[in-house]
Amino acid sequence: MDRVVDLVSVTHNLRKAKQIRVRQPLAELIVATADAKTREALKRFEQDILEELNIKQLTFIDDVSDLGTYSVKPNFKVLGPKLGPAIKEVAAALAGMDHKELAQQAASQNSVSVTANDQAYELNAEELDIRFEAGSHVEVQETADMIVALNTELTDELTAEGMVRDVVRHIQVLRKDQGLELEDRIVLSYATENSFLAEAMSSWKDYVTSETLAIELKQDISGDPQKSVTTGDAEIALHVEKIS
Repeated sequence: MDRVVDLVSVTHNLRKAKQIRVRQPLAELIVATADAKTREALKRFEQDILEELNIKQLTFIDDVSDLGTYSVKPNFKVLGPKLGPAIKEVAAALAGMDHKELAQQAASQNSVSVTANDQAYELNAEELDIRFEAGSHVEVQETADMIVALNTELTDELTAEGMVRDVVRHIQVLRKDQGLELEDRIVLSYATENSFLAEAMSSWKDYVTSETLAIELKQDISGDPQKSVTTGDAEIALHVEKIS
């Protein structure tokens, strides 16, 4: 459960960093871990994790380099005084090497071997500037036993679902403001000039009616709306009427 709590906490932090609310569904959460017990624990509670975080898929990978690229350069502040003018040749030699392999070697052996101008150099990890850059739409955070990557790309489909979920939240608040009981059935009317939101409401009609106990969904409002709200960059007017 500690691993599950860690993963949920880290993912919330990643959402917060990109200002993506939990109501907005995301496509994928990726976990890289070499610890078998951690992976087993997360798989056991996979469905709970996905529901809690509103994410479609949990993916496990062995190699974090699949998420982006490594950059390995000399730590000039440390190596400059040690190598003197040779630092330039060492930097050039590092630039021509496989940075993924260098990073893995530094992690496993705490040092890397470099040859520059026919001279061999053994550089320890502290003498290197090793950085990992995640790919676009990927936010990464590391814990003691796993690396968590959140795919933050918002497709039209995900955006539509997020907007509809937000509208449903406002409808639930409106139901409460109108003094309706939890079991009361309603006719739900709405109006929006935003074509994207209108299409989303139509596509997600079954979800909207199920969540709000609406027996009918009308894409127009007779008279004044009871509430107007904004979701994303779209405005929508709402009206609920209790069924006697």
